[in-house]
Amino acid sequence: MEDSNNINNIFRDKFNSEAIPKEDWNTPDDQVWSNIERTLPKPKEESNRSPLIPFILSLALLGFMFLGYKYLQKAEEVENLEHLLKQCSDSKIEANGNTHNTNQSIMASHQNSAEKSEPIVSMVNQKVANASNSDVTSSATFKDVNQKSNISSLKGEAANDLLASATISDQEARIAAQNQIDDNQSLVENHDESRPNLKIIPLQNLIQKPFVNNNSYFDLNQLNTQLSAINPALKNSGPWMLGFGVGYNQWIDKKNGTINNPLSELLLNEKTTPSLHYQVNLKKFINRQLAVNIGLGTYSRNQRSTYRLSLPYSTSNEVRHGDEMHNYFQHSLPTSLGNINTNLTLARSISSNVTNNENVDLDFSLSNKIKALNVPITFIFYLQNSGQGLYFETGLNTEFIFQQTLTNVTTNSYHSLVDDREMNVAFDRKQIEQFNFSIPLGIGYSKNIGSDISIDLSANYGFGLNNVHMHEGFTHKIDRISTQIAVFKSL
Repeated sequence: MEDSNNINNIFRDKFNSEAIPKEDWNTPDDQVWSNIERTLPKPKEESNRSPLIPFILSLALLGFMFLGYKYLQKAEEVENLEHLLKQCSDSKIEANGNTHNTNQSIMASHQNSAEKSEPIVSMVNQKVANASNSDVTSSATFKDVNQKSNISSLKGEAANDLLASATISDQEARIAAQNQIDDNQSLVENHDESRPNLKIIPLQNLIQKPFVNNNSYFDLNQLNTQLSAINPALKNSGPWMLGFGVGYNQWIDKKNGTINNPLSELLLNEKTTPSLHYQVNLKKFINRQLAVNIGLGTYSRNQRSTYRLSLPYSTSNEVRHGDEMHNYFQHSLPTSLGNINTNLTLARSISSNVTNNENVDLDFSLSNKIKALNVPITFIFYLQNSGQGLYFETGLNTEFIFQQTLTNVTTNSYHSLVDDREMNVAFDRKQIEQFNFSIPLGIGYSKNIGSDISIDLSANYGFGLNNVHMHEGFTHKIDRISTQIAVFKSL
């Protein structure tokens, strides 16, 4: 006994010593370590990439696009204002030039006529002056009619007086007097027409015209038309718009806790694949910057679970089926959406040599697929006061799961003599919530492509509010990143 204890102490002291010399018998080759490393399970590499990074990058890109758009819009506004001011200035200069030329011609004709027939036309000038003064002091409502009638009567009276007092030898004086009458009439008419004729046109008759049509006409309607090019009016979409959209969903599983199941170690991984969604939208504008959107859409969500099973094959519980021997297994395998009941059949030929309780390794995977209706109610805020352009969106999404199925069930046996024959699976829908809610926060851009048609591009992140599944301290929420393109038409 003492010899045994002494031997144990010798080995313990030798192996506990830190200064063990390296020798050929206690130093394995590098190839041995390589073979051992290949058999060791590799730790899962956790990715540091956050699913929010693509969404943040998309927001940053849209932000730069928005800043560029606002810069171009301001530049266009400045250009329109410069063009408007230049047009007004040119029109004013042209009007003043025409008035100056007219006044010069009138003064020259006055001077020539006065030299020829000063005594004769003095009476005519007196009557014209009186008529002009009376026209100026008359009512603005009947001004044009009174001026034309006074000028006509004046011309007749002056002509009668000249004909009565003139002789054949006064032919030259008669012609000068007639010219004087025409010049005075032209002076009065030009003086009246040179005044701006302010005309206000009803709003419903607004049409595109030059800002200033002529030298004496100023249309207030055209000012509104030019300003509308700077601040676009609300798109002609009507109070309601109907749209159809197609989108892409990226699902994000948020799991907390551990699955409390005796076979949870058999679950290798789970993954929810992206999916498309189709949606009908009904949009109503509350004002020029705010709209409400109500939608009804559908999509599917597919979560695939993969297992590695190691089952003891019992020859004592076999059942014969023709030339084969069958062995049956029942399990309740865990998933993040609840447990799945499985019925597996393994088979071997009668002539095969399989020992009792020999382990059979196999892979097993399935997809838990749900189909759901999505009802979003969101509010849209447009940055521009026009019902189009860049906008932000938020509200509430309601998901209703109306169908759940297990699909793509596959098994793969690694045993050379025992094969998987059949696998039946079942899932209880009561393990998952039928109604799920989320809050979307998104950004989008709307563009008119016609008088009553527009296209919307949007992206949002939906924060799940409730747990889709929970069991004994384990919870599972599902967020999503969604992008969509939709075409709207006014009703």
